[in-house]
Amino acid sequence: MKKIMLKALKNISALSLGIAVLSSNTTSMWFVYQPEEPKALEKLKKLK
Repeated sequence: MKKIMLKALKNISALSLGIAVLSSNTTSMWFVYQPEEPKALEKLKKLK
């Protein structure tokens, strides 16, 4: 059970990093409100 949980957490971690990289280079669809992104995401941006 512990091995399965560890494998699942590793996959979730990789997925969340991938989503963070994709979303760091995009803007919000809603033009009214776009929250400020965390400073840590700036390291993941392709264009600075």
